[in-house]
Amino acid sequence: MKTDYNILMAVDIGLNGAISFYDTVSSELLSIYKMPTKDNKNGKRVLDVERLKFFMEIPKLKKDSCIVVFEDVNAFPGQGVVSVGTLLFQKGVITGISEALGYSTLPISPKTWQKQQLLVPPADLKGNSAKATKALRKKWLKSTSLQFARIYYPDFEAKITDDGVSDSLLIGKWYLETCLE
Repeated sequence: MKTDYNILMAVDIGLNGAISFYDTVSSELLSIYKMPTKDNKNGKRVLDVERLKFFMEIPKLKKDSCIVVFEDVNAFPGQGVVSVGTLLFQKGVITGISEALGYSTLPISPKTWQKQQLLVPPADLKGNSAKATKALRKKWLKSTSLQFARIYYPDFEAKITDDGVSDSLLIGKWYLETCLE
């Protein structure tokens, strides 16, 4: 299937997330950037919106058409108000910058891209009742995401330092395999 976009920007939106750029014609991974952060006046780590805008402008400056695919996060019972607020704020910033730059956006649920990338935890790690099970499931997802990204992108292994980077890469891989074929 032909794409209307030259560049895919795949984003794991968390403070520990990342932005991956792909050429949609060749499906080549072009570059990876950690989500830019800075310390605010209270010493709290926050999104560096100016630096994020700088990264997101790259396709526009090169006159490339771009689609931004990012995790569609929502509030879940038991999550802290601050962490949910931070994620939803970042989702809004990414959406706003994308639209201001004239890019198309595609929010994708974590379960959708994880399932397609075979990031489905074993049956003994499923269930919502035990906090220990949730913690083990989260640990399994993070380590497996890292493992898969390093296998799929061996030339970038040195940059695949954490699950924010690997999730960004796998979101991009999901788009290339699902939306372009």
